[in-house]
Amino acid sequence: MHDTRSGINLAVAIPWIPTLVTALVGIWQFTVQQGQANRQPFLQKQLDLAFLASETTIKLATLTDPADWEKARLYFWISYWGPLSVVEDPKVESAMVALGHLSFLRNPRQVKVT
Repeated sequence: MHDTRSGINLAVAIPWIPTLVTALVGIWQFTVQQGQANRQPFLQKQLDLAFLASETTIKLATLTDPADWEKARLYFWISYWGPLSVVEDPKVESAMVALGHLSFLRNPRQVKVT
């Protein structure tokens, strides 16, 4: 089978089409998997910091020792302005901002721990 108009031999060209499609699909799959693998460390760090933020919030709500509470408050602000601001998603960010606006976290002298 030889197409005389374009000079393409269809008997040679047709088997190459599935080969090229297979190669393109393989390249696409590799790219997708590599992108997911590259995001994995970031997602793990994001999850770890979200758990730390949750633990800090729980400490702020439950600690009764003023020294331990102050350590948790300072850690909250370190996390707030530091590592969490790099990896947080919008929901965590809005929760941290809302918690940060509480006056007792800005001025601990207003809090009376009993």
